[in-house]
Amino acid sequence: MRRRTFLSAAISLPLSARAAQTDAEAVALTGASFRIGPIEYRLADIEAPALLTSSPHAQRSQSALADLLRLGVDELREAAPPDRWARKIVVASRFTPEGEKISLQNALLSRGAVWVQPKTDERGLIDEFLTLEAQARADRAGLWGEAAYAPCDAADANGCVGAYRLIEGVVKKTASPQSRTYLNFGDDYRTDFTATVKNRLARKWRKDGFDILGLENRRVRIRGFVEWINGPSVPVTHRQQIEVIT
Repeated sequence: MRRRTFLSAAISLPLSARAAQTDAEAVALTGASFRIGPIEYRLADIEAPALLTSSPHAQRSQSALADLLRLGVDELREAAPPDRWARKIVVASRFTPEGEKISLQNALLSRGAVWVQPKTDERGLIDEFLTLEAQARADRAGLWGEAAYAPCDAADANGCVGAYRLIEGVVKKTASPQSRTYLNFGDDYRTDFTATVKNRLARKWRKDGFDILGLENRRVRIRGFVEWINGPSVPVTHRQQIEVIT
């Protein structure tokens, strides 16, 4: 018998419907999104390879989510407002026979089926996700066993342009001219890898105890979509896109 799916609302971001039950089948659309009946859901703060790409792991990620959905979804908690495609942004969980609650995000990250893509304000949850991803990377689980997803060295980031990647290196210099703060990873900001943060965000994070300008000579990991703007560049919009490597 198929497990029932329960919809439970976060207090600050209530779902449009009241808590309800449905026997509609959950269908994996990608490795990080699924549909129950007419409603599409996006798993918060993770991402999977796009099915339209040539990545060999795209189908595997989708299959990993499909396997988990077959076990059932007991709770859907909204973590952020719907996205521009009207998908509900959720943390999806199921309960084991022993009563333990396990999120689909945790299970996918542990398998190396997805990576962390911080977007919501769920800071504690994202920290948990980052820990699980780090263990999967260390174990070379799933997609982390493929060279295409291995963290790039900041000195060799040209090959990462056009994809969401993890970039690691030592910040050579920080600067905050005009409207943006820059983390420069080389001697020539016009060609070397750079991460940028809007100054209003940098000021907010500094008030919260994280000073971007204090990252000079620190080894960090930047995650994000790599663009070509005077060399490879990642626009940082979320505090947890930056990890200090100790």
